[in-house]
Amino acid sequence: MDKFLLLVHGSQTRSRSRVKIFLRFFNLGVCLSQARRKKLYGRFDPIGIFLSRWRTRVVTKNLPVDCYVLDLACGDNRLVNSLPKGRGTGVDISNYGNCADLVLPSFENLPFSTGSVGAVTVLAAINYFDDPKASLLEIHRVLAPQGVLIVTQLNPQLSKVWHLIRDRKLKRTAYSEEHLKRLCRRTNFEMAFKKTFMFGLNNLYCFRKSKGL
Repeated sequence: MDKFLLLVHGSQTRSRSRVKIFLRFFNLGVCLSQARRKKLYGRFDPIGIFLSRWRTRVVTKNLPVDCYVLDLACGDNRLVNSLPKGRGTGVDISNYGNCADLVLPSFENLPFSTGSVGAVTVLAAINYFDDPKASLLEIHRVLAPQGVLIVTQLNPQLSKVWHLIRDRKLKRTAYSEEHLKRLCRRTNFEMAFKKTFMFGLNNLYCFRKSKGL
């Protein structure tokens, strides 16, 4: 009987260890402590968390030093929360998981003074905007003269497959690079640089205000 209990105890210990390793690998320890993430997707989403963290790390490395950041369509507000306190505001049109600092009906009338923001970020979200041109014009208004707009999005073909699996209700998948550049040119932006990440599957675009404006 004692041997049987020892075997059962050992099996339970090994099972608990495997569970801990699994949770640690997918960072579900954080996910479980943040019920907000479940509210955001309706389920635990380790893949989404992993990709969001990767994207955030890449973007923060490309932000101007000590600038004030306005993150539009902030979702779980991971980017702003990764910055020093008081260095940014996360804005969204829905308060997913009670994470956004500011909830607005759209991004077309931002409550920020003209030229007051050092960087505006739109991470994996510009294709969700109802009126991207109007939103970009408003971003142009609030950006400082030397400010930057940083946009990330998947490669268009991958985006079609990704959203077919993850979000079938989405009307518009990722823009092509030429489409995005054209849209930004029409709203007085010019591309400063582009970087790829996630093994070339994702793209970071940095735009500045067009010269002379």
